[in-house]
Amino acid sequence: MESHVEVERKYDASVSWELPALADIDGVGAVEEVPAVDLHAIYFDTGDLLLLRHRITLRRRTGGIDEGWHLKLPRSGQGDTSRLEIHQPLSTSTVGGAFEAPAPLIAAIRVHVRDRALIPVAEITTRRTAYLLRAPDGSVLAEVADDRVTGTALDRLDDDASTTQSWHEVEVELVEGDIAILDATESLLLGADASPSASVSKLARTLGADTTRRTQTQPVTSQSDAGTAVRAYVAIHVARLKAFDPDVRANDPTRADIADEAVHQMRVCTRRLRSALATYRPVYEREKTEPVRAELAWIGGLVGALRDVQVIRAELLAAVDELPADQVHGPARRRMDSMLVKRANLAHQQLLEALDGDRYFRLLDSLDAFVETPHLSNRANKPAMRELPRLVRREGKRVASRHKELLRASDDASGDAARHALRRAAKRARYAAEVAEPVCGRDASRFATWMSEIQTSLGNFQDSVIARATLAEAAQDAAAHNEDGFTYGLLIGLQQARAKDALRAFTKVWRTPVRRKATHWLD
Repeated sequence: MESHVEVERKYDASVSWELPALADIDGVGAVEEVPAVDLHAIYFDTGDLLLLRHRITLRRRTGGIDEGWHLKLPRSGQGDTSRLEIHQPLSTSTVGGAFEAPAPLIAAIRVHVRDRALIPVAEITTRRTAYLLRAPDGSVLAEVADDRVTGTALDRLDDDASTTQSWHEVEVELVEGDIAILDATESLLLGADASPSASVSKLARTLGADTTRRTQTQPVTSQSDAGTAVRAYVAIHVARLKAFDPDVRANDPTRADIADEAVHQMRVCTRRLRSALATYRPVYEREKTEPVRAELAWIGGLVGALRDVQVIRAELLAAVDELPADQVHGPARRRMDSMLVKRANLAHQQLLEALDGDRYFRLLDSLDAFVETPHLSNRANKPAMRELPRLVRREGKRVASRHKELLRASDDASGDAARHALRRAAKRARYAAEVAEPVCGRDASRFATWMSEIQTSLGNFQDSVIARATLAEAAQDAAAHNEDGFTYGLLIGLQQARAKDALRAFTKVWRTPVRRKATHWLD
């Protein structure tokens, strides 16, 4: 499977329009004409065009040097001219006489398609004459494609008949050049009476421009109502969850590092959404939030199980690798690695089964509904500047209460439980403050920062607890095989030191100057 970032611009032209002299473009040393080719593509989508509405296209194309399956995905924050294109060779695999898209491409869009069927929605043929714009040094700056297109919208659902239309368009795609060559080429084309394309793609034009409409959330300001503020936050993290889904599916659980953040970020999205729906429950109709929160807890637990193993494995392997060679006795590293790889593989398999299941798909449907048609209560219409601080303060009071319980802890077991409860309360308060930041500004941001620091320090302590339990289990297994347990004991001692450092950090964070600027959230 190959991929590259496609940066292009499209222009409409009349049937009789002819390309101007491309050699006149600044920076172009030569123009090379490529022999004309005939391209034939079948586009696939759901019956209600879910992919197109997300600016995603999936096609099977024959003809040209890059014939095969093409999946084009939007790049967040990059505008309409940049997309990620993934290519796979043609396959003769069919289901019921229809072509079947390659599994890796389906996995990349499963979060949108879910359990809906992919069907042919359009057939597009293109007579393409391409021109390579070369720099004086011979490098290819861009490719200009002069396309004569015929697009047919195929029958789907209850549509009465296929419709066909033809048009003339020009595509300019960057190769080794920069945006300046796109701008210069555009000036030439517009000066020759071409016009920017009214459609984002050939498929959109074939099926109708109205198919690309998408739900938009309103920007949040200090003047917004509570419902607008919460809905915007939920929309952001629903979109992020879906964006990380393909990478989680492709995650390699056997990696010895944790550089791939997709699993971590997907878990964070589930936590933020659960927290928002809990703290800001009064903004919604309560009976609508609780089922969704329960399902977020379910999928978040599965994602978290994989992430926890990844983190512990990376930390323990790094710790043993830092020891002097004479302090690593027997197959300690191999035994820990083997034990944790098995757990990671199992956690990943369980997660993949869930991600391809009806329960997860229905959760995604529910999250989309929360963004598109939220069931808001009467309090949602009240000013966010008044409602949100009140609800954040409620979470702050919970943090203060959990801290008092920690101070009253009488032994290690109750202390560990109290620290765990405090960490969870701080995390929820942090996410609550994040929702309020666009409304309350720096004040909420300071509080969120403080809660994040508390969460991090206590999280480091909790990680040390899990690491010590894992090491003890590995040591027990080693003893059963008559292996030296020295290395495990040494690592347990290092984790105990790490726990003490984490507690000292927590004490310092609790008393940090940021606290004095944010204590009113705890009152």
